[in-house]
Amino acid sequence: MMKESFRSRPNFSSKRRPFGLMSLLKTLEQVKEIAPEKNLFWREKNSYILFKDYVFARTKRRFRPVGVLDWANYTEATLREAILNDSIDEYYKTMLGDDRSPNNVWEDKNKEVALKTYYADRKEYYS
Repeated sequence: MMKESFRSRPNFSSKRRPFGLMSLLKTLEQVKEIAPEKNLFWREKNSYILFKDYVFARTKRRFRPVGVLDWANYTEATLREAILNDSIDEYYKTMLGDDRSPNNVWEDKNKEVALKTYYADRKEYYS
């Protein structure tokens, strides 16, 4: 009896939704149930999701404002509350100090300044 060839195996779709994207979509769905009048328009790009001038990572639960280099971690429940209260800016600042967020500490300060300037200048290209 012949073994099955590699090509006859089930095709696992490459269009599976990454963890960060699914988390964000679940949060937006919950917000829509609570407050249907809220504008929850978002756009999916190759490596990120753009929502209200914030960039959300596709594969991790991290976000940052457009034009800023430092990522912050988020949870579904607290992000939902921040969206409902229109306080995403304050939430971002709070989550920067959270233990789950990356430390965003650079060894090369010149590279950090150069990249932060570059990201700030490219802010207009995100829209």
